Amino acid sequence: MPFLKLNFKPGINRDTTNYSGEGGWWDGDKIRFFSGYPQKLGGWQKTTSEPFIGVCRQVWNWVTSFTDNFLGVGTDIKLYIEVGGQFYDITPLRATLATPDTDDCVETTSGSTTVTINVTAHGCLSGDYVTISGVTGDVGGVPDAEINAEHVVTRVDNDIFTITVTTAASSTVAAGGGSSIDIECQIHPGYPLQPLGMAGVLHLGTVTTAGVLAVQPRLICFNVTGSWITLTTIWLLISAGVQFITGSGGLL
Repeated sequence: MPFLKLNFKPGINRDTTNYSGEGGWWDGDKIRFFSGYPQKLGGWQKTTSEPFIGVCRQVWNWVTSFTDNFLGVGTDIKLYIEVGGQFYDITPLRATLATPDTDDCVETTSGSTTVTINVTAHGCLSGDYVTISGVTGDVGGVPDAEINAEHVVTRVDNDIFTITVTTAASSTVAAGGGSSIDIECQIHPGYPLQPLGMAGVLHLGTVTTAGVLAVQPRLICFNVTGSWITLTTIWLLISAGVQFITGSGGLL
């Protein structure tokens, strides 16, 4: 019996069933079509070795009218622009705390690497990122360069949060840092991976749990176990010419 040449149409067609789509391809994995024939993908190549913070939730690549090639990367914590293998942090700010609220707001405890920041109604939650600047001179033996940096905060109450530095304080100082301190507070991070079992009730603002008033400015939801959980951060990334437009929210 002579051989019969089989001619397959290029591309994968899922508009028909695998029986009715005779003479074509119905499914595939890690392939592409070149000159009408399927080829396996050539593998993956790392774009950059530079790390970023958080779990990536959205990416957006665009080329400007000036032929600049940019990549927007939104994680559950940060928003970045990648250019030439370098990530630049462009996470939006929720608020900037400044004088007189921040005057001498730095407190140290002898022998501890935990630095306390006292600012009335700071609005920060544990896990938030803040950038402190304007601290002049060492405070309790802690170099100002270590305080004037980006930190992850731990919320104590409405008026107090703490940061961690490398150098342990050599003395206890109740109020220091000067009167030119700025604290840039980034938007609240979301949950890195969405938990299962959500009841579908969204709340924004202040909630009451077990009779205790708790300030929760993030988007949160009530799950089947009866606890409040922060929603996953979802970024909307679009571009228009040289402009990069972004927004974030929670997804249930």
